[in-house]
Amino acid sequence: MKKIFPAFHFFLFYFLLSQILVGQNQIVDSLLAALPKAIADTERITILGQLSEECYFDDILKYSHKILELAQKNKAVNAVSSKRIFLREKARAYNNIGVYYFTSSKILDALDYYQKGVLVLEKDSIDFELQNSLYNNIAAIEMQIQEY
Repeated sequence: MKKIFPAFHFFLFYFLLSQILVGQNQIVDSLLAALPKAIADTERITILGQLSEECYFDDILKYSHKILELAQKNKAVNAVSSKRIFLREKARAYNNIGVYYFTSSKILDALDYYQKGVLVLEKDSIDFELQNSLYNNIAAIEMQIQEY
């Protein structure tokens, strides 16, 4: 009976892992399918933002840099709602790049991107949840390097 129990856990772990990966693939696939159909740049940048958080770790930089390019292209947008979308997604891209570098043990690079994200959000108080996340990420790095 004792040998069945660990085998069951092993099976359950791999079953759940495969379900998570399949679910992630479906989300990414649907976002990738929606991207070429997006007409407005605000829709395109929002889809890229979702992709940058749902994609595999190795693709974070690819989608985040596309967000930054699209935000740069549309930096002169006058409509307030569109401008807020571009700024929020730009900050999210900086946060995701920071997470990528932090996970890759490039802590000072991560800190730089987190601070860039905070600067984007502090101007207009666009997304307090993202802003708090960036502050928490900065605090975690400062604690790690003991620079309080």
